[in-house]
Amino acid sequence: MKGCMPSTIKYLLIGVNFVVLVFLTLIFIDTKLFSLCFQLTGLVVLGFSVYGMVDTSGFEKLVAEGAEALGEDITVNLVS
Repeated sequence: MKGCMPSTIKYLLIGVNFVVLVFLTLIFIDTKLFSLCFQLTGLVVLGFSVYGMVDTSGFEKLVAEGAEALGEDITVNLVS
């Protein structure tokens, strides 16, 4: 991302998502299954995000193959 505003928005979004994750985990601490599912879902999303940032060309190829299998036209513009 180039410029101050996109970087600020990116890090603000990351921070807000982290606060929401911590807040919801503390609220539903008695519901162990919900907390576990919520955290595992977050780890899966984090894993895809890291994979997309580290291996940009591989991730774009993966998305293109999935779009071809669905018969749709999907383009991905990754920002690093």
